[in-house]
Amino acid sequence: MKTVRNFNSFLLVSLLILITSCQNEPIQSADLMPENVLPSNAPLVGMIRSATANDVSNDDDVDGSSCFSIAFPFTLLVNDVAMTFENEYDLEGLSNLFEAVEVVFEFPLTIIFDDYSEIVVLNEDEFEAYLDACYDDVDDSDDEFEDYSCVNFVYPLTVLAYDINGLFIDSTVVNNDQALYELFEAYEGASDDQFVYLALEFPVSLLFADGTQITVYNDQELEEAFINAETCFDDSDDNDGFDYWMCDPEALLTQLEEEDCLYFVEGPQTTLGWYLDFNENGVLVLDANSIDTGLIITTTYDIFVDANGMSVMTIGSLPTEFSAYSGDWLFLTCDSEFTVIQSISDPAMVLFLIAECD
Repeated sequence: MKTVRNFNSFLLVSLLILITSCQNEPIQSADLMPENVLPSNAPLVGMIRSATANDVSNDDDVDGSSCFSIAFPFTLLVNDVAMTFENEYDLEGLSNLFEAVEVVFEFPLTIIFDDYSEIVVLNEDEFEAYLDACYDDVDDSDDEFEDYSCVNFVYPLTVLAYDINGLFIDSTVVNNDQALYELFEAYEGASDDQFVYLALEFPVSLLFADGTQITVYNDQELEEAFINAETCFDDSDDNDGFDYWMCDPEALLTQLEEEDCLYFVEGPQTTLGWYLDFNENGVLVLDANSIDTGLIITTTYDIFVDANGMSVMTIGSLPTEFSAYSGDWLFLTCDSEFTVIQSISDPAMVLFLIAECD
């Protein structure tokens, strides 16, 4: 799936200058290089490339692919309800949702591979073809580098370039993963008789997936930081299978109890167009068909954090025809426009609470 990219502009310029200066012999000794210059085949180069590649795993629950991600924004029809996702944070905690309901992409959409190359996909058939190609690539993969996607560089940082004699040529400030990835991918794939050599300017700060941040002062410390990044390979689950985004109960209450807001209920178990009206005193009112319709049913509700650390809503008892609403509901995601809840007793029952505010 990869496409080989050209050097960044300063590398191209430097290469041309050196060639026209007749400095065209391969490097003779590493001793000529400054201490922090990286050979193009150094393991650390591969680690940097891995850490800065496009993280195609963030939306695996949506696209079913470990080879590409979907460019934001994109729209899904979830049980015929259009949901637009603006960024990766909108996807957090929705893995079980996508397993429980029917999801359809709206085309065209753009897919982005780990090397940041992009392709516009026009329809479902084209999308399925790229999925099939992805499965074949995974089977044939011979990538020698580990996945260091949990290690993030703190930007900006500076990359230095040296010539064959170890003399400084130029520097460039890098401001994001894509720029650093493309630089080191081109460098890693360069031939042995290249005339430009790269080095990172230290100190360099790293941010890990668990929120910790460290600063390293040389290549050795940087490589050790990659090797010790155990969170990259930690598959343990501290929440007994729950991977949902934590919706704060107080924030939920503020959101749901917003004055002049009702929540239209959409899901496989409801077709009548019910509205939920959350009141500050813990009273939940079910209205039918429109906000102008009279009171139908009143019950209670409570929001709390369960033993797994997840926000749960308990809806009180209701008449038989509405009993599917009663019981405990897990919050899958919380948004100012829609909230998604899943029945704990019947995980296949997922409801969308779509805000309608005056």
